[in-house]
Amino acid sequence: MFSRVFLSAALVLSGPVSAVAAEGDKWSAYADVEGKLGTDRNLGEVSLFVPLGQSHESLFFGNLISRIDDQDSFEGNVGLGYREIVDGSYIVGGYAYFDRRKSARDNYFNQITAGAEFLTEVFTARANVYFADNDLKPTSGGVVTQTGTQIFVQSNLEGALSGFDAEVGRVIPLGLDDVTFTGFAGGFHFGRSGFDDVSGPRARAELAFDNLWDGMLLPGTQLRFGAEVQHDDVRDTQGFLSARLRVPLFGSGSYSSLSPLDRRMVDPVVRDIDVVAGAGMSAPVVPVFQGAPVQG
Repeated sequence: MFSRVFLSAALVLSGPVSAVAAEGDKWSAYADVEGKLGTDRNLGEVSLFVPLGQSHESLFFGNLISRIDDQDSFEGNVGLGYREIVDGSYIVGGYAYFDRRKSARDNYFNQITAGAEFLTEVFTARANVYFADNDLKPTSGGVVTQTGTQIFVQSNLEGALSGFDAEVGRVIPLGLDDVTFTGFAGGFHFGRSGFDDVSGPRARAELAFDNLWDGMLLPGTQLRFGAEVQHDDVRDTQGFLSARLRVPLFGSGSYSSLSPLDRRMVDPVVRDIDVVAGAGMSAPVVPVFQGAPVQG
């Protein structure tokens, strides 16, 4: 079901690509390919960023993301966003996504993500809220306990966690053309009744190279290297090293003439990397055999 929805969204978003490019507008579509090497798992991601409407100071865009990891988990995200340059000095933006994840335990979860961002040439501030579905899915295993003469069984359950995250960032000058180094610091909190909270700090750094191999590749080709570390009491400390290649699609000839602030209008949307799922236990129940409860 979701694969059909995801494919339909891809077709809808890909439709405006050639039209936008043909009009020679300020911002053009691109595809991102990213790989992440982690301490606990490795991920791969493909993202399509498509302007759906724009003026000289504003951009309405669509974003389609597909992500996999080496633990049999898959996620797809379909989103819409809007950014606007205000007074020629900063960008305000907002976005909303529908997310669907297949966990490593073959359970499917949905969530809605909404976020807001404030960007300048130097500073970044963003925050996201995640509204997960209330579904609980069984997993293998369980616990049998006895109270007096009564026997109870609890099943292992998996569920998606709602929550929020936020971060601030600052460009650290390197004095190099078309090279940007940015550091970020933030935190996150996810939880639901009956599950352990997933909360903690996150820090990351990013090194971006614009206009790679100028004259050989399309203007706007970009390579980003990243490093990230986070900690919480459930998943412990996790780290990632990443590389992200941006491939412009069609009419990107105006990219070289864009100001640093203009280029930030097509920055990737930054959110938690996947629907956060947690493990819990069902309420104790009395097992039933041949229609009658066991009394011990």
